[in-house]
Amino acid sequence: MFEASEACIRIDKILRTRLKKNKTKLAFLIIAFLIATPIYISQYTRIYNNSNEREKLTVDGMFLD
Repeated sequence: MFEASEACIRIDKILRTRLKKNKTKLAFLIIAFLIATPIYISQYTRIYNNSNEREKLTVDGMFLD
């Protein structure tokens, strides 16, 4: 009985550390996404200042597919 409870405690510790690592990875991915998205949008709008150019590219892209 005593050995089984020790094993359960070990498994619990392992699961908790894995959960912490997964939370850290998820937080990092969310932060990276929140930083990268505005940078990407600003680069895109800097390249295509005129909205007519963007619309033309979108329409042309639909017909190329």
